[in-house]
Amino acid sequence: MQSLIQLRHVSKVYGVGNTEVRALWNVDLTINAGEYCAIMGPSGSGKSTAMNLIGCLDRPTAGEYYLDGENVAELDDNALTHIRNRKIGFVFQQFHLLPQLSALENVMLPMVYAGVPTRERRDRAAAALTRVKLADRIDNKPTQLSGGQQQRVVIARAIVNQPLLVLADEPTGALDSHTTQDVLGIFAELNATGITVVMVTHEPDVARKTRRIVWFRDGEVVDANLTPNDVGSLMATA
Repeated sequence: MQSLIQLRHVSKVYGVGNTEVRALWNVDLTINAGEYCAIMGPSGSGKSTAMNLIGCLDRPTAGEYYLDGENVAELDDNALTHIRNRKIGFVFQQFHLLPQLSALENVMLPMVYAGVPTRERRDRAAAALTRVKLADRIDNKPTQLSGGQQQRVVIARAIVNQPLLVLADEPTGALDSHTTQDVLGIFAELNATGITVVMVTHEPDVARKTRRIVWFRDGEVVDANLTPNDVGSLMATA
């Protein structure tokens, strides 16, 4: 399989001297195109830092990061912004929807930055909302939607530019168990169409829905090839 994400000897260090914190240290990690992975680990393990680097929201202190064959570790801010807009879709625990805009208008926003014509923006946003089963809610504002529906809008916004990669950081943390299953079902459907999905989660039941688990501890990858069946024993030692 073709690799989509390659971290090679990646470190991220904050501070100097006595205040130095090694958030990540000499991490090697490969995720292939079309995978569905969970990144897990105890608090302070480096999983969120890894997510920020993979999402081109931050740069490593040392090492190389190849995304879709391109070394993005040293690109300037404009180039990273372009990559985030075209190749990566983000889903966070907090929805970050603009309250004054409808669901359709919120989903259209990434295409504004990508320079997509207005008519095409509307058509693609409506198609994305239909894909997450919100065709009947496109004119609703966030305050008129449940938490699960708002997260569906966020997922539609994440996929509207047809990214290679969807990054989800604790995407079910604010949802009840029933809504969580609905949202995870959408991620599985997206992955089935070929989109690579990488999810940071601390919830074992969520991680079990993925196909591979990467376990971080103390800024290092302890095991990059765990199966969903391994989650129970890992949580017992976390």
